[in-house]
Amino acid sequence: MRDKDLETYLRLSSEIANRGPHYPLFLHSEASFRNKYAENGFWSEKSGLMLIFDTDETRLLGQVVFFQTAHYYEGFELGYQIFHPADRGKGFTTEAVMLLSKYLFDAKPILRLTLQIEPGNAASRRVAEKSGYKFEGVARSAFHSHGSVIDIEVWSLIRADVYSDPAYVDLA
Repeated sequence: MRDKDLETYLRLSSEIANRGPHYPLFLHSEASFRNKYAENGFWSEKSGLMLIFDTDETRLLGQVVFFQTAHYYEGFELGYQIFHPADRGKGFTTEAVMLLSKYLFDAKPILRLTLQIEPGNAASRRVAEKSGYKFEGVARSAFHSHGSVIDIEVWSLIRADVYSDPAYVDLA
């Protein structure tokens, strides 16, 4: 995240209409958003946010994040979003997930990364599969989303997967 991207990111990430049926609806206030950015630039030891740009780096397309879900896990959960529906399905998210996954395994002493995917989210399932994540199971009644209680598919990538997968080795 760069200072010059902040206003565009705030606008795009606040547009409920672009979140689609699977992205959480929770919004931060503009004040808390700016305070968090001023505090650490949306980057710390246990969480971070990276922006996804088009190939010319002229247009902000989305975001990919990592965060620690439980203090006893030696790993992180990743989340992602492409803001405009017209930019989805073009491989930007898969590339971002793979780059962030490789970076996290190279930079941190973690054992695993997870993706939590709503069962009806075929696009996210494709991102998981193309990124080498493996399906582990379903967490029943995991949380509320868009007014409903939903299950969540748990997908993981472990350190051994990354260092044996030619797609990740080629990212080096």
